[in-house]
Amino acid sequence: MVKIYVTVFSRPEFIQIQYNQLKKYCRDDFEYIVINNSKNDEIDAEIVNITTENSIRTISVVKDHKIPNVSHFNALNTAFNVDVKNKNDNDLIVVMDSDVFPFKSFSFKNIIGDSEVGGIYQQRQNTEIEYLCPIFTILTNKVDLSDIDFSWKVYTDCGGSTDNFIKSHNLTPKWVDHTAAIDIETGYIFVNNNKVNFPYKKEYRSQFIAGSFFHYYRGCNWDEQQPSYHEDKFNFLKYFLENTQEYVLNLDPIVHYDKAHAEKGWEGKDHNYKNYFYLNFIYIFI
Repeated sequence: MVKIYVTVFSRPEFIQIQYNQLKKYCRDDFEYIVINNSKNDEIDAEIVNITTENSIRTISVVKDHKIPNVSHFNALNTAFNVDVKNKNDNDLIVVMDSDVFPFKSFSFKNIIGDSEVGGIYQQRQNTEIEYLCPIFTILTNKVDLSDIDFSWKVYTDCGGSTDNFIKSHNLTPKWVDHTAAIDIETGYIFVNNNKVNFPYKKEYRSQFIAGSFFHYYRGCNWDEQQPSYHEDKFNFLKYFLENTQEYVLNLDPIVHYDKAHAEKGWEGKDHNYKNYFYLNFIYIFI
């Protein structure tokens, strides 16, 4: 059994879409669990309605939203304390953002393979710190999870303290291939999409994970985009998931990374130059 934990803060409509996509494409037996970290009472009510209608188990947490990242890791730590630690008898524990949506057949077990832990690679300015990011993390029952901590750490965001967990258990995580937050690569990844009603725009800065998941990215709007931005982007998301056959997606190793920032160019630093160099080379010579 695979247990999938998803923290929901501000977009309850993502729950139904994500759950439907998992049921459609996940080849593993799984339980989908929503960590209710709602930002206000209205969203809390929506989460309760959707999860009740779908018989989705929820874990409610004490909500402290003064600092979004702190709120996120507190919610995850609470869920792990009450539901995971000291009783990890499941094959896999998966932590995903609420705006990560599978769009083709996959298996979490195949993604992690023989590794003990894995997920999206995160490393910030301090090159000695690397950690499991809650965007997409897979944990197996081969490792003791009693001391895992999703708190942040200097130079990191939510999950930064899993650097301690990795080092203390002498783990070698499997870093899952992804496309970083795609902007300049748009013309390469989305090929011949002129006929699509809702074409991808590079300002969406979304991400493909393991060739099977579309990460909407910034779904809780922590960067405070205008409502029109998310209306447009949400239309793209729905159309893409319903009509993936109309998109010709080039997700080959050229634009995938194992060890790269999940977000390209964090704070204007440390761009993934491999993509920039290669794709500029393509645009010049094709």
